[in-house]
Amino acid sequence: MKKYVENAGSCIITKSILNGETKFRWLFREEPLNNIDTGWMAFGDSDNDDYVNNPKNLTVVDLNTLTKFNKKSPTSISRG
Repeated sequence: MKKYVENAGSCIITKSILNGETKFRWLFREEPLNNIDTGWMAFGDSDNDDYVNNPKNLTVVDLNTLTKFNKKSPTSISRG
């Protein structure tokens, strides 16, 4: 995987995106919990409340992983 931002930190992503079951659609940011967490959370186009409220359906990945699913502007992701 190409690293667009070194030491970018981590984000939460639904396993449905990671497994290719849904398309990356929503990106939200909350207050980071620590210096590794960026606060970003990515959701798929068909992820519903029941799905995202089940912790088993979420995983932590390097922020650069999001560029794999967002083909429009991978260089626009930066640590804020």
